[in-house]
Amino acid sequence: MGHAGSRLGDMYPRAASQYLMYVAEGSARASGERQDEVSGGERQYRARPTLRLGAVLKGGCYMEDKPASQQIDDIIKQPGDWRGAKLSQLRALIREADPAVVEEVKWKKPSRPEGVPVWSHDGTICVADTLKHAVRLTFPKGAQIKDPEKLFNTRLDSKSVRAIDFQEGASFDEAALQALIVEAVGLNTTKGR
Repeated sequence: MGHAGSRLGDMYPRAASQYLMYVAEGSARASGERQDEVSGGERQYRARPTLRLGAVLKGGCYMEDKPASQQIDDIIKQPGDWRGAKLSQLRALIREADPAVVEEVKWKKPSRPEGVPVWSHDGTICVADTLKHAVRLTFPKGAQIKDPEKLFNTRLDSKSVRAIDFQEGASFDEAALQALIVEAVGLNTTKGR
């Protein structure tokens, strides 16, 4: 039946079929596909094989069809204010600190269909989040990273994670941020040695 439909279908077979019809109908309308009559009088729609919940952005474009770097470009443009510029600046600093960094977009969900930018090198280095009044850079292994410049300003109670909230107009030490990135890469590349 499919990803969500199979779990839903085990408990509520009728709800599952209606759910899949609704999802397929939306895809058929967006792509201009036609309806087909099936024996028994039920309508069925041909859906795209790559259909995923929460994958459609404005204009009907599927984010999965784009490389991660282009998806991050779209995420940067989305706020349309200082947060996009700050995210772009942080992205450039991350790429400069580690030229071998891999850009990914993860955790797409209905409330955030565009997903979240993630930078990794033998494991996750950091994750960016555009909040209402800040841009947050979260380091999953931040508690293990030395921060002599005290850039980490949130998630300080966590046993593993540390984060930095960048506020509008606030300056920060770019070299210190790049040092955090390099140390995070070092933690990832030395694991298991």
